[in-house]
Amino acid sequence: MRAPPIRSSRRDAARANAPLWPSGSRSDEPHPDRRPAPSALFDVGWWWYAIVGAVASFDSSVHTETTEPSDGQITIATVEWYGREAVLPVAGDVDMVTAPKFEEALTSTLNERPEKLVVELTEVDFFASAGLSALVAAYQQAEGNTELCVVAPNTATARPLQVTALDRRIPVHASRQEALSGG
Repeated sequence: MRAPPIRSSRRDAARANAPLWPSGSRSDEPHPDRRPAPSALFDVGWWWYAIVGAVASFDSSVHTETTEPSDGQITIATVEWYGREAVLPVAGDVDMVTAPKFEEALTSTLNERPEKLVVELTEVDFFASAGLSALVAAYQQAEGNTELCVVAPNTATARPLQVTALDRRIPVHASRQEALSGG
């Protein structure tokens, strides 16, 4: 005599074929290594508000003159003036250690009320989120008074601006000449 067949639902069959999680158990949910598409992670609104939130405690009363920090990781050259347009050349790494000096240089330059401020990142090798926060703070301070733009010819500086959609708020140029001419 034969045993009666075991009845199973489609769900039971799907569960038996489900991938194993790292713990070895089966689950109906997707594998934890499956992540949302990059376009979903880099939503313009989400990143913009995250950066703005990071600089919400910005203190505009800080007035320091920054020419060349002693830590050697970043060099902020003297501001170059072309009439009422200012160029702030930056070189080195802009990270959480050097970003306060970068932000102070931006603030002190904006306090001079130029018509246009060009932040030249041509010689920057690394541009972290702290640098993006400093740019957002400068954008907020400059709004309505000074046109702010960035020279970011390499991927180390242009890519973070693109990924966070900051390039939609602050114009990004490939050269100093292009930024000064407004092209």
